[in-house]
Amino acid sequence: MGKKKGKQPYRKAPGLVPKGLLDKKAECPDCNTTFDIPWLEELDHPLQPIAVRNEGHFVPVSFPLRCPNFDCNNSFNYTIPNLENLSPWALYGDEASRDIQNPKANYTTKRLHFFCITLVGLHKDRAEKFLSDFEDLKREARPDVDPKEWAHHFTKIWSAGADDKEYSFSSKAQKIDYAKKIASLIRKNRYHIVTLNFSSCIVLPENEKERKKLIRRQKQEIFQQSIISSVLQFRLRQVSTYWIFDNVKDTSSGEKTEGWAEECFLGLQYTRLFAWLTAGATATKPTFVRPGSHHLLEVADFVSYCVARDFERTATGHKPEFPSKLMGNGFYQGAWNFGHSWYGWSKGLPMMKYYNLS
Repeated sequence: MGKKKGKQPYRKAPGLVPKGLLDKKAECPDCNTTFDIPWLEELDHPLQPIAVRNEGHFVPVSFPLRCPNFDCNNSFNYTIPNLENLSPWALYGDEASRDIQNPKANYTTKRLHFFCITLVGLHKDRAEKFLSDFEDLKREARPDVDPKEWAHHFTKIWSAGADDKEYSFSSKAQKIDYAKKIASLIRKNRYHIVTLNFSSCIVLPENEKERKKLIRRQKQEIFQQSIISSVLQFRLRQVSTYWIFDNVKDTSSGEKTEGWAEECFLGLQYTRLFAWLTAGATATKPTFVRPGSHHLLEVADFVSYCVARDFERTATGHKPEFPSKLMGNGFYQGAWNFGHSWYGWSKGLPMMKYYNLS
């Protein structure tokens, strides 16, 4: 964790830069020396939007650089591109994880931990129709309860026993059919709904203390990657984003997600990379709300569950009952053991490309 004197604590940004920026050069205005931009170098102060009462925000339009030419050593400000902002999109996020103690022998003999975060956005023109259709599905699960009165957590639905009277499903087959209906609803709305899933699989050490430490790092890096990559994907389309996450208790640290997540977000703002990617749009820290308090948080919960189960079933040599491909085309980003991050749009998690799994 970093901490500038007298400043709020923050957590360092992950060591990842979009491939398209690796060859980006800056030129010193005094001596014309060209040099690589240190995208992840920690700045003295975060590049944050500044709220103006009743008038929005002032946003960073440049960042400081110093010429590496020893004879020059000039300090100057490098201008950030200012892309048009057609509209702001709300992205709702939730997570899922799997502790895989017995993966199939021909894959690895090591204990694995898979973690993912899903962000979900929905165009306002489809908001009412999608909500109505989703609530119709919730009524299938609990016909006697108003769908607005209960939070849809698929983990709870899936793990409910046959004698559990909370849900209407009496068999595993019925739950699978229900999951496929939700996946179909997402797929049929793909022109209006966007899902972005960010995942990581790590090899766990035998020492419990070290395991918890690595899982904390995994969660924090995937959270930061979800922010960076969603900004990149949406700003390329001249759209800005803001984030709403479930504020759940982090099992790896015992604290609420909001605490360390805000420090992770601030860590991004200490880099030139994040200011460049926002490209003149306002990017304020994520909001954390009561779990399941919005239907798109419930959708994010379902997508994360599907992707995590997809990986777990494949890694243990079983066929997924409702694979992520049933949800249609979405954005997926994945990394193995804190290494290179693959990303792209595909129908389901690209298991072979990202994790060498089939």
